[in-house]
Amino acid sequence: MGSVLVMPQSQEETEFLQKNVYHWFWINCSDLQVEGTWVCKDGTTDVEYRNWKMGEPNNHGGREDCAAADESGWNDVPCDDLSPVICQRPAPQLHF
Repeated sequence: MGSVLVMPQSQEETEFLQKNVYHWFWINCSDLQVEGTWVCKDGTTDVEYRNWKMGEPNNHGGREDCAAADESGWNDVPCDDLSPVICQRPAPQLHF
């Protein structure tokens, strides 16, 4: 459907999503390809904003390859954890 997991690009976006949508949610960030190399995308480009909690990402138990966000920051978690999903898609291009 042309959507991807939401990827907040600022603290303000993160706070908006937490206050208006969910307290805890998946973000489009993982190290599935190469352990320890986190790829965070907004659907088309890598984003520079990172908001890891202190001590994260830590790959606890050797299987935390996906990221989720809450009010205190990002945490790496197992990709099969149950967390709410928020999707985003590019705004339609208007042609005048």
